[in-house]
Amino acid sequence: MLLTAMLACLFLLFELSSAQQPAPAPRTSLAQEVVRVPMSHETRMPVIEAKVNGQGPYRFILDTGAGAHGRLDRDLVAELKLEPVGEAQASDGTGVNTRSARLVGVDCVEVGGARFEGLTFLEGDYATRIPVGEPVVGILGYGLFAGLLWTVDYPGNAVELRRGELAAGAEHVLAYDDARGIATVPIRLGEHELRAHVDSGNMGGFMLPSEWMGKLRLAGPPVIRGSARTTNNEFQIRSAALEDALQFAGHSFQPAAADFAELFRVANLGYEVLKPFALTFDPKNRLLRVQRAGEGPLELRVPPPRFGLMLAPGEDSVRVDSVVAGSRAEKTGLKAGDVLLQVNGRDAGELAESGELGALLGSGGPVTLKLRRGEQELELVAPQ
Repeated sequence: MLLTAMLACLFLLFELSSAQQPAPAPRTSLAQEVVRVPMSHETRMPVIEAKVNGQGPYRFILDTGAGAHGRLDRDLVAELKLEPVGEAQASDGTGVNTRSARLVGVDCVEVGGARFEGLTFLEGDYATRIPVGEPVVGILGYGLFAGLLWTVDYPGNAVELRRGELAAGAEHVLAYDDARGIATVPIRLGEHELRAHVDSGNMGGFMLPSEWMGKLRLAGPPVIRGSARTTNNEFQIRSAALEDALQFAGHSFQPAAADFAELFRVANLGYEVLKPFALTFDPKNRLLRVQRAGEGPLELRVPPPRFGLMLAPGEDSVRVDSVVAGSRAEKTGLKAGDVLLQVNGRDAGELAESGELGALLGSGGPVTLKLRRGEQELELVAPQ
């Protein structure tokens, strides 16, 4: 049960090297013309299986907002006896609280019938920081697929890998920039043209730097939704409905809403924006196709307030890391350091492991908590 749950608002996973340069393209081979592998995203991030140096398969998050080839949990690095090949200053893209991380060499990663050789991965505590139900061992980043035409198909629950190129100027195909190791695309909000990261590692929706609160036409005052956490930082989130539609690759979200954060410098398109689409990346020509399987209106709305709790599940407990001021969790009487034992009569550890804990606490329904505080066992009932 090695994961970190974030129940206040969002969890963002993008992490880049300090140089912000695209990783060298790996040596790539395909066992067949088209490799298609299953992808799950029930926990709001795409997860696929891959082998590392012939071992596995292991579960990885596929993060289009992560530069370079990827990230590996230090326990797997030790298990596979991977050798260090250098260090990099790792950042979450905000430029705040960068940290040194070891680079390790990986001979090959296999995703279905696709084989990638000559790789370097950042080492870290990824299995303990990522709230995705069953444990993952790391992240597969944008740079891993540099030699392929590759698709993250949310409606089809699959990732597809092949050779080929997109046609510039085709419907729903747009040019992007990846000079900083992430696909950055043009978007439009009313009269404003912006650039945004395409970030499958963002469990939220549409994120903007806080300065845009004073530039856009808001349909209502921004409200504090809680906190968000990247790999390096934690920060407050405000949300607001927008008067103007969000336009992206020929698609329009109306009504639209945005989350605002002080540390952000570039707009960010996360799960709520991306989930209706199959996203096909052509890194060679820096083109992105954004295809939609269904019909009907596309909408982004301000989510209801969350419970306001950040948790850190361990091997045999679920500990409260922090409580958002003014939240339902604070009004319930929860405090940092409390250990959750049961939620509505169900084992808190099992709920965290299955990924149900966040949904249960954030549902707005009745919540009864059994917890340990120091030597005491308490029962708290959340106010409606």
